Amino acid sequence: MSSSPPVAHAPRPEATAQPHDSGHREPDTVGVLVPDIGIPFFASTVAALSRRLRSRGLRMQVVDHNDEPQREQEELQAFIRRGVRGVVVSSCLQNAPNVDIPLVFFDRRVAGAPAWVGTDNEQSTRTLITRLLEQDLLPLPTAYIGGPMELSSNRDRWVGWTAALRAKGHDPETQPRMDGSFSPERGYTAMARLEREHPGVRSVFTAAYTILSGALAWLAEHPAAFPGLRIATFDDHPLLGLLSPRVSAAVQDSDGLARASLAALLDAGAPRRLEVPAVIRIRP
Repeated sequence: MSSSPPVAHAPRPEATAQPHDSGHREPDTVGVLVPDIGIPFFASTVAALSRRLRSRGLRMQVVDHNDEPQREQEELQAFIRRGVRGVVVSSCLQNAPNVDIPLVFFDRRVAGAPAWVGTDNEQSTRTLITRLLEQDLLPLPTAYIGGPMELSSNRDRWVGWTAALRAKGHDPETQPRMDGSFSPERGYTAMARLEREHPGVRSVFTAAYTILSGALAWLAEHPAAFPGLRIATFDDHPLLGLLSPRVSAAVQDSDGLARASLAALLDAGAPRRLEVPAVIRIRP
């Protein structure tokens, strides 16, 4: 994030900490909670949030929760104690907490969320896979390597992937599918498993850039394992255009998500539910 604005990291609260009324309030600050600030998508979205908050004369404090529910709830309580204006959160919870503070959930849907902004993961994935199939850039057999099915972002991408295959007359149930986490380790171990169990795979779709990074690391160590393998992914990085073969991607609109999230948090009358389409980047 060397080119991104400075980001303040909030101190970690004690696990037993509870909200209190100390009189110290930070109404000019918006809290941001993300799984991992090091993931390119979250880094770019946080940078976009920072730019837009500065234009409104507001500050930002950001922490990551590492996809740990307890940690996420503790960090949210810390923001409440500081009396921030509101919180924008990409959550690992299944249900939205009942707190007396404005909350906007982005990226991942959570039951009972007062407001949610996210990428149209299902349609964006369907569009990407459809265009690749039409251009013979995703030859079968093709594998889906995804994150946890309990997270809406992965579920929606899986639905979009299967819908695209069915629309072109292919049975997705006959294609390898591997779920786990959004970690590089998952991408690495999934590729090793594909070599053992599905050595004839000709293409792969990874449901996140982090998974892709692990898959690419494994492929670099085993260059003869899948000759001519085609790859597509959700999320993007400029370096993907330099690979051979180049990697096609559904590119999330970080600035659009930041704009819509802050509008839902700060502006009366702004949409409380909004899906932002991804940009489809085909790299033949």
